[in-house]
Amino acid sequence: MSTSIAVPEAGPEDITVFLASCQYSPDILRTQLSNRSLERMYQTLEGMNKKQRWRSYFLMAGDSIYADRTAGLFDPVDPKALYDQAYRELKRRGSAWSLVRSRVHVESTIDDHEIVDNWEPLNEFSENDGGENWKKMLDGKYYFLKHIRNVHLPDRASSDGVPLWNSTELHGIPLFLMDTRTEREGRTINNWTKATLFKEGQRDALKAWLKMLVDEDNKDPNSPPMPKLIMSGSMMFPRRLKTSEDEQAISSTLQADSWDGYPASRHDLLAFIVKHRIRNVIFLSGDEHLPCFCRIVITDDAKNSVTVHSIHGSSLYAPYHFANAHEYDFAGNEQFTIRESLHWPELDIQTSTQYPRTDDGYAQLIIPRKGGNAKINVSFIGQKSTQSYALSLDYSVIS
Repeated sequence: MSTSIAVPEAGPEDITVFLASCQYSPDILRTQLSNRSLERMYQTLEGMNKKQRWRSYFLMAGDSIYADRTAGLFDPVDPKALYDQAYRELKRRGSAWSLVRSRVHVESTIDDHEIVDNWEPLNEFSENDGGENWKKMLDGKYYFLKHIRNVHLPDRASSDGVPLWNSTELHGIPLFLMDTRTEREGRTINNWTKATLFKEGQRDALKAWLKMLVDEDNKDPNSPPMPKLIMSGSMMFPRRLKTSEDEQAISSTLQADSWDGYPASRHDLLAFIVKHRIRNVIFLSGDEHLPCFCRIVITDDAKNSVTVHSIHGSSLYAPYHFANAHEYDFAGNEQFTIRESLHWPELDIQTSTQYPRTDDGYAQLIIPRKGGNAKINVSFIGQKSTQSYALSLDYSVIS
């Protein structure tokens, strides 16, 4: 990985992807400040020719609104008023969000602040709340579908059966949009080692998608394997320092809101990737308000090895620094072992992480659509500074 290089220009066959999350709702005095990241993105899009813009996408990795922006102190009690107000502020005429959406295709995932901070289901030890916690999730999901996905349902209860995950393509680059929020299990001291971040249907669909792509790669061993983008609100890597220091500690796992809090789901997916030798998997995420770029080498007990990457986008607008993650919260560079379990082999993991010194903004990825270029250029663009990295794709021939 190299740093401090100029933001590259996209080639005629390249795909440009903008990645971000976390658009905190502005107050009346900071509307202009809250729009700066999106305004810069819009200016970049305006500077492109039509063909470049046609090959560009904006991936919003959760928290497009903050439904809980005042933690209930001044938020409307009625869900319709609460969500309609939040999404109306986001999409008001002439806003930077609306301008960006008018210029580029947007794909979004849901995360906690479209519902409430760190939402997860109640567990067996929780007090009976009359179903209020579940209703909050259905409300958030219903209005996310309505305002972001443009899916109109007859009532909020009907959103329960609508999946928020799906696979798509960005001009031939495959993308799987995960739902790592509404399908997660409530965790306890009894189930923390096997609780899942998403349900079986999503897990099986993701694996089938990955297997289909690696089968396509293997049809022509002389052709470079394609990048495979997987986006979720939750961060895959790097791990939280608390998890790194004692991965068997129940408290650190139960408190973790990311993949750290669901070790079974992470072990299962990583074991599948290395078993099938699926190359060029790139995890995209948001939520932590801390941009970073992580290289992960996974080796199983049969000495099969695969490298994947995790790119965590910047927050578009996160004005409260006490709520933002910091570099010292994570074990960015570490080597550790995920122990063998009943279902999965032992995995050795080595991570190497870069933390760009940028503020609110977004990540910009330039992805080669055709062979001949083994690099993805990743730039973290802040309001005051920019740092760029080169992500090396695996174009080696597997015998």
